[in-house]
Amino acid sequence: MAQNGQERTSAPKAPKRRKPSSRRIRRADMAPFCFLQDAAKKSLTEPPPIVAQLHQCQTLLGANTHSHGSCNLLGFLDLVYVAEFKIMVCRRHGLFLALDSIKSHLSRKHNLGLGELKQRQLDEISTHIQGIFSNLCRTAQALHLPDSLHVPLGVLPPDSVQYRYRCPHAHCNQWITRNYTYAGCAEAELYSHLARKHGVKTHPIQVDGSWVQVIRIHIPTQGKGVLRHVLQLKDYTPLQEPLQPAFPTKTYSAPPNATWFQELQWVNARESIQHIPFHKLKELISPPSWRIMEKQPRDTKMHSIEAGLLLIRKELTKYLVNGQQFAASLHGSHRHSLRPREEKHLAIFRIIKDINIASYRNPLVKVVAMLMRLYGLSQSTRHEDKELAALLFRFNHGQVEEIRRLFTILVTSRGKGVGNFIPQALHMLLAALLCPPSLSDDNLACPTDILLFLTSLTEHGYRTAASVKGMCCKLQFGFRIIYLHIVRMEAQQLISYSPFATTDTVPPSGSANDDNNNNDDDGNDKRDEDERDGDEDEDEDEDEDEESALEDKNEDEDPEGEDEDSELGPLYGDEALQAALNGRMLLNARLVYIELNASKWTSFNGNTHCYQRTSKRANYPSRRRAFEKYQPYIIQSSKIGFITPFQRNTHVWMITAAAAHQEPVGAQLNVTILNSSIKVSHAQNLTSLPRTINLRDWTFAAQSCISEFQDSVERLLPVGVLASSFPLSSISDNLLMPMPPHMQVQENVALDAWSTNVRESFKHAGEHRHKLFPQGRISSLAAERWFAAEQTTVLSSLAKVFALTCGVGLPEFRYGYICFNPPIGRNRNVWILKNGLFAFNHPAKNFDQHGLEGGGNIHFFALPRDMTRHLALYLYVLRPFGVELLHQQNQQVPLYESNIWAHIRSPKPREGHNPWLWAGRRISTLVQTVTNKMLGVTLTPTLISSIELKLFTKYMPALDTANQYSPVDRQAQHTQHTSLSHYGWVSHFPPIERLRLKQPARQLTISEVWHAVLLLGPINDGWNVSILDSELTRALGRRDKAIKIARRLIVEEYAVSSTGDARSVLVSLPFLIGSEVGSIFLTFGDSVLERVTSVLFAPSLTAHQPGLVEPSMHDVADAATVITQELEWIAFNKTPNINMISCKTWLLYHNLSTEMLSAYQKLKMKDNRAWKKFCLNVINHSEI
Repeated sequence: MAQNGQERTSAPKAPKRRKPSSRRIRRADMAPFCFLQDAAKKSLTEPPPIVAQLHQCQTLLGANTHSHGSCNLLGFLDLVYVAEFKIMVCRRHGLFLALDSIKSHLSRKHNLGLGELKQRQLDEISTHIQGIFSNLCRTAQALHLPDSLHVPLGVLPPDSVQYRYRCPHAHCNQWITRNYTYAGCAEAELYSHLARKHGVKTHPIQVDGSWVQVIRIHIPTQGKGVLRHVLQLKDYTPLQEPLQPAFPTKTYSAPPNATWFQELQWVNARESIQHIPFHKLKELISPPSWRIMEKQPRDTKMHSIEAGLLLIRKELTKYLVNGQQFAASLHGSHRHSLRPREEKHLAIFRIIKDINIASYRNPLVKVVAMLMRLYGLSQSTRHEDKELAALLFRFNHGQVEEIRRLFTILVTSRGKGVGNFIPQALHMLLAALLCPPSLSDDNLACPTDILLFLTSLTEHGYRTAASVKGMCCKLQFGFRIIYLHIVRMEAQQLISYSPFATTDTVPPSGSANDDNNNNDDDGNDKRDEDERDGDEDEDEDEDEDEESALEDKNEDEDPEGEDEDSELGPLYGDEALQAALNGRMLLNARLVYIELNASKWTSFNGNTHCYQRTSKRANYPSRRRAFEKYQPYIIQSSKIGFITPFQRNTHVWMITAAAAHQEPVGAQLNVTILNSSIKVSHAQNLTSLPRTINLRDWTFAAQSCISEFQDSVERLLPVGVLASSFPLSSISDNLLMPMPPHMQVQENVALDAWSTNVRESFKHAGEHRHKLFPQGRISSLAAERWFAAEQTTVLSSLAKVFALTCGVGLPEFRYGYICFNPPIGRNRNVWILKNGLFAFNHPAKNFDQHGLEGGGNIHFFALPRDMTRHLALYLYVLRPFGVELLHQQNQQVPLYESNIWAHIRSPKPREGHNPWLWAGRRISTLVQTVTNKMLGVTLTPTLISSIELKLFTKYMPALDTANQYSPVDRQAQHTQHTSLSHYGWVSHFPPIERLRLKQPARQLTISEVWHAVLLLGPINDGWNVSILDSELTRALGRRDKAIKIARRLIVEEYAVSSTGDARSVLVSLPFLIGSEVGSIFLTFGDSVLERVTSVLFAPSLTAHQPGLVEPSMHDVADAATVITQELEWIAFNKTPNINMISCKTWLLYHNLSTEMLSAYQKLKMKDNRAWKKFCLNVINHSEI
């Protein structure tokens, strides 16, 4: 069969030996489980279910009573007959099976438990299927499939549906898969196919793509080979359902009791525009984008305006960066003019990182876009457009002239950047926005007021005060940059705008960041609100420029893209543009008004500044006069005698900043726990249904992630080096030293020797796992694979472990800032405590009165002890080795040597505020995936921390008010930094600046309690009754009691006194099989199982009514697992310490519990009366 779109893949001649999966828990890995297998073999006297079903179907077929076209046997085999194609489909493996393929596929891929009669039974199954489905295609070669379908086949797995590109060559037409992992474009595989198969080096102008479904057809004569056929899905549109957190982590609407918009008197303004559709209002302030531009008809004014706004967005970025460069060249006394000392409500001007400029330009981009669109509406012939423009077009004459000038230039140039016309007109408009004549007392008297008002609106209310406050902070930064450009042009006597030339400047004696003291005269912290609202990754104000965040990816491209009308027409030349730009230049008649008011203000506050130093530059006097002349327009003082947009913006900021402190922050959740089930609901949305999280599932997820991390670390080691040989007991972390343990060479000689052995093993000629040094020199490809495994497996699994196991941990945007090997002058965030825990302190920036890191928000948490060995191996051996690999390849990678979650390759743009660190959304996606899969509820690290904080606050309130489990004598009162420096070895806590001792003691107790809840750590004898009697830890007490009872009953009831006795009980398994006569079960389990289950069983308030409550099957399976564990401790002479078993051993027992659960469910279905009797005995034991 040779059809279009088919590929053939043949099997290798010598099949490779299949390696055991690291994620699969195999019973053969643990010797004690063989007893359960032996017992199962002895108890299995019935034939396999598949054989019984086959005999039943054959009997019906012989009696002509079997239904045609369906068969119950297919359900056992997980096969489905597709009548449309006359083919059988294996849903488990996603394969098309013809009649001659069924037998070979079932033999190789399906474990049917047929034993020695396997081939004969398979022949009978194949013959029976042939008799029922007479139209079934005989061979794969006789199968005829179409080239397209309207909708995908539902019997195949979802990953069979893909988006592919078609090769444009007529004789090929092959569907080429998209490359989702390549850092470049998704069409990379298509371009590679064209170059490799057809010798075409140029990229096609248009690429034809479509959704397709890939069908795999099994070929029995080719071993494991399959034939692939691609079906084009013509009418298929995928349902875009990305993972979304189960609960919102941010509040986007003002709370019902908010009054800040009433204080701003915006209620009346909203009522006046209530009849305007909300979407039209939001369109006015939407950031410019290609999507908006394409909505406008071609060859219209608004299409040219939207195209020009894309250019203005780029120009504004350059405008702000250039203004900061000019500010960096200024003398320190000039920069203090931006905020005089008497201005208590203004933030000190500070240089913003270039990577944050895209966020800070947002208000100016929106206000310019709003002005252009409003002016366009005012020129429209539609009544609705004119009405909207009349309601919001409240500008003075000078501003209208500058709006008209920029609008005319954009329309005349058709949105193209020609010469320097757009930057000049843009600066003139911005100067008019900052320096208009005195504003009226109207609530919306200037364009920036209207922008803030429209930004605050939602469809049915208002946004949060914090979001409006963030917009005000960014507007303040923009106003100051405009002021700096005006001053620069005034001092240099420039008539038209030109950017600041950095190469022509003499570096001044001051610097851009010499304002070390961020406090006013009263000692209050007055740090720049701009920096607070812009430096955090996804923390605040992310929603203000959501479209811009997506559209900014194209900001370096030509705004017209593939527009055919890219050339200027003959009617629009430089003369027309110059005529549009001519007229009143810079500030025109407003200069007279500005000079009069500036002279008044200077005479009123003539002695405000007294400069102590003089600059060597020739234009210093003119620059000083320019600073004083325009300073009234960037201060808040009411003594200047007129109202400015800057004052109005600061007024809005003060009101919204006060209201923001009263707004709820983070997820608003109600959390309760009952019988190991956590119920979480939204506190403000009473109609939403609560979500249930089972602690059993959370435990399994945490243990699985830890095991995944351990396996991924071990896979990074060279051949012959085992993680178990890592000298963990010899590692000592000197908490008084800022460097990590692997840099403390004198205190960790064994660690240094082990690291040297690892490096030599990597370079050994027989190392065949990674082959980093194949011929004594580093292989760049092998190093690339090693780093890829480290980034995608180790760090990914470590992020999931952090989120699930730390107790009250970190929000996702803080993960990247955790530093384990700090540069000189900084402290680390990772510590190994004396008790063997890996502890972490919050990496947030906290500034004390001296501007140092440390301060009031110290948060401690710890990882489980089972993580210590592998995490220390990774951080202090493998990570330094990775740094050496990068140095040997002459690659300079910032932050990889110091921060845990750091990239090793240049990341994509807009990866985060620091692109070399993992972005918060990447961490969040990993955690959302694992929680959705294992917990059934999609959670982010922020939501997990909120849930855990609610649990501990509600059920362990003593941890918030008292010092629990502190190893330091309480009467010593060593709580200050000096005392901790001398007595830190007593407390086992690092001497971090302004660290309160009770704070980390309580927080580490929270981590240890959470470890115990997830069965990752022991119950600590130092915990008091308030911890052990809480609902959160009550199950731990029941489990501990069940272990003790099982240990006693094994000796008393089973008469176990030696290892041989214990092994004999493991073979007979009386607690699993019970006693039986024939096929009638007299008992369900035995008395030992009843007693242990009664302890684990947590009856509700109706426990005295046996008909209303009974133990769950999970309780019975857990009791059987506890009994098995205790028997194995005796059978193999192990120390009975069930609370400190490794994660991999726990997963093995979890597998055992799952199998026992299945066995007990079958027993219950077989004899329900015995189950009822068992439940009655359990309840009676629990009441004693």
